[in-house]
Amino acid sequence: MTDSNETKNNRVGRQAVVVLGMHRAGTSALAGLLTELGGDGPSNPLGPSKNNPMGHFESRALYLLQDRLLASAGSTWSDYRSFPASWYQSPKADEFRHEVKDLLISEYGSSSFFILKDPRNCRLVPFWRDLLTRMEVRQLFVHTHRNPLEVARSLQKRDGFDLEYGCLLWLRHVLDAEAGSRGLCRSFTSYDRLLASWPAEVEKIARDLSIQWPRYHTANLPRLDEMIRPDLRRNDTPAVAESKVFATWFRDVLAVMDRWAAHGERVEDHAVLDRIRQSFDDSAEVFGNTVQAKGRSLQTERDDAREKAEAAQKIADEARKDVDKAHAQGAELQAELEAMTTERDKVAMQLDFSRNMLDQRKAEIDDTQDDLDKTRAALAEAVEGAEALAQDLGLAQQQIQALQASEARRNREFAKVQTALLAYQDRIASEDKSRQDQAAKLVTDLKDRLAKADARVHALMASNSWKVTAPLRWFVERFKR
Repeated sequence: MTDSNETKNNRVGRQAVVVLGMHRAGTSALAGLLTELGGDGPSNPLGPSKNNPMGHFESRALYLLQDRLLASAGSTWSDYRSFPASWYQSPKADEFRHEVKDLLISEYGSSSFFILKDPRNCRLVPFWRDLLTRMEVRQLFVHTHRNPLEVARSLQKRDGFDLEYGCLLWLRHVLDAEAGSRGLCRSFTSYDRLLASWPAEVEKIARDLSIQWPRYHTANLPRLDEMIRPDLRRNDTPAVAESKVFATWFRDVLAVMDRWAAHGERVEDHAVLDRIRQSFDDSAEVFGNTVQAKGRSLQTERDDAREKAEAAQKIADEARKDVDKAHAQGAELQAELEAMTTERDKVAMQLDFSRNMLDQRKAEIDDTQDDLDKTRAALAEAVEGAEALAQDLGLAQQQIQALQASEARRNREFAKVQTALLAYQDRIASEDKSRQDQAAKLVTDLKDRLAKADARVHALMASNSWKVTAPLRWFVERFKR
């Protein structure tokens, strides 16, 4: 990938952490840890197995699809030769590119941060770089490795491979994964370092990739500790430098990987890895068919053994089911017997209790009978008293009725008087109002007459005749005196 493509990847929002590591090298432990830290895993993961009790944390459909992809190029997961570069230019590449894209959408949906793990990815990094770039997903690569002898012993135990063949497979996966992701955003760790101190490793990975883990907090530590457990380690071998079966290639490559995991990537080591990879590719061209034929033979034997083992396992499972069923039926019968015994004891206790209660009830009945006789005698006396009281009550009721009748008569008479009084009051009020109205009218008439008389007097005194006769009136008044 060019620098411009890497710059483009840094701008997009979606990110995929691609775990790169050889089979049996701790990739499942690493992927499980990263998933628990908050990365999204596939919706249909490959489940736990005898060799991976915690789970594989990879898509079952994707590993089957990548097996078909390898087969389309005449290869397998156990092929230590380099993947043919010409395949990427063939029509098959486009076919698988579309198929894998659809599968990623199915497994991860629209996740913005997901974990992509399958050891087959190591040999197919160019394919994944191209596909994820087309999908505008930024690629963050995390390399992990393990002592090749430990890997080879694990493969020998699981698949029947010779140690040398297992080491060749380890070398191919490590070299191709490194070369394919060189120049991109990546980080290096190892199975040993994760077991020794996984918190330090995930913090270093976060710094190398410039990311933050969504679920890295104290509340989640117990679950994170469960993902990396030293007791899950199946094989422990001496260091490669102490092994006499190892060639310089393996020691040098392991030394570089260990150094990068501890101190970070060094550019000067690229030449060492390139030289070993070129020599390895050249030798694979010469001896690859012979060694690969042996590998296919071992694979065939392994497949036959696996089929027989699966058949035997199927028979054992059926037998185990029958045994479990018998045990379950026996347990049910035992539980039923215990329940019946418990019920019997319970009924016996209830019977004893009932008998005791019956004796107690009989004694209470005798006492109650005595009390009843006394109560009956008292009741007879009370009845006689009640009859006398009833007679007195009858006389009292008659007197009350007479008083009520007398009171009713008085109430009727009072009502008549009250009605007459109200009528008289109404008449007096009406007459009083009539007299008031007449007096008011008389006052009004008198006021009108007085006003008219005053007006005539003023008019007379203001007239000329009154003024002319003034001396005559004076003389008359004088004469009267």
